[in-house]
Amino acid sequence: MAQVLKDEVRERIIVSAKQELLKNGYKDSSMRSIAKGAGVTAGNLYRYFTSKDELIKTIVGDTLLRINEFVKKNTDDGVSLEKDDFSWQIQKSDLTTIINDLGDELVKIYYERPEEMLILLMHSRISAAMDAWLTRLIYYFISQMIDSYETTAIKTAVTKSYAASIIGGIREIFVSDKLDQAEMTTAVRIYLSGFIMMIDASAKRK
Repeated sequence: MAQVLKDEVRERIIVSAKQELLKNGYKDSSMRSIAKGAGVTAGNLYRYFTSKDELIKTIVGDTLLRINEFVKKNTDDGVSLEKDDFSWQIQKSDLTTIINDLGDELVKIYYERPEEMLILLMHSRISAAMDAWLTRLIYYFISQMIDSYETTAIKTAVTKSYAASIIGGIREIFVSDKLDQAEMTTAVRIYLSGFIMMIDASAKRK
């Protein structure tokens, strides 16, 4: 007779996986250690999740979905995680608003689900979809705002640099233990304003 998967066991596995990932990171976390922390055998764990990647996607899936839904709503469905080509026509005022609002939303999500957000931001392999989406989004911003004579190679190099720095910068703000929610919101806004200023300055180049 096939064994029945139990919600309570599945939840224990997820809780154990969060603890393991936050303590050891993606590379050094093992399914065996996660199983031990959940009080199940490794074989039983694989009945619930076929791989570490599947387990991680389950942990961060709702967080990614919430970020995606926020961005879609605020760009009239022109920008989303599912799209390779964006259709949102950017104005400087739109860009400033959406980036500030996105920063505020990320802080709200962090305070509601800090473990999931840290796992998403701290481990590049885990957040591959988020990284790829952010890179495409920044490239789109830069393509719209920087003079057309800039080459694709230049835009790509700048895009990858800013995508990495934005993820890293927000992560450093989130892991600070000295900021309350209001202070963290302000800190993220100040940090993201540097990106806005960069695009503005680039757009005004002669």
